[in-house]
Amino acid sequence: HMADGVVLFDEDMVVRSWNPAAHRLTGIAASSIENKQFLPSVVNMLDEKERPIDDDQCPVVAAIQEGTPQRLKFHVVDMSGRVKLVRALVVPKTDEKGQSRGAAMLLHDGSSQADLEERVQELHVRATLDGLTKVLNRAEFERIHEEVVKAYLRDGRACSLMICDIDFFKKINDVHGHQAGDAVLINFAAIV
Repeated sequence: HMADGVVLFDEDMVVRSWNPAAHRLTGIAASSIENKQFLPSVVNMLDEKERPIDDDQCPVVAAIQEGTPQRLKFHVVDMSGRVKLVRALVVPKTDEKGQSRGAAMLLHDGSSQADLEERVQELHVRATLDGLTKVLNRAEFERIHEEVVKAYLRDGRACSLMICDIDFFKKINDVHGHQAGDAVLINFAAIV
């Protein structure tokens, strides 16, 4: 009844156990993968840029060879063709002589967390940049200005402030229209 996938490997990277949550996450049934060698190509494993991972570059194998628990992030393609971010914890198992005896891997669907992180980043950009010129907005300027002044007062670090103004800007909008005025602002911001 676990929400997270659990995979158990032997020392040869043969999957010995694949729980129902691993099936739900990857779309691969236990009967299709148990008693078979775990390979990125078998589980449709992709790197963080969603490119297929070569079997000889398996991050799970590399984590097990480290001999200490490792956290990994990778993507898998489920049976419906949807790409999902997976956060994994790989825990190697060794015997009393330090020889590898396999590993356990806990798989967590990171898609919702990745979506949330992406949304937070998008909101941060929208909250700190001017929508037209894509330069820092006034609120972000005030936040950074306060930090710079505090650093100056605390550390004595030199700082400068430059304020620009476009004289008679209203005339550009009145004579040439707001689209022309917007183009002027965008180009001016890019130059500055």
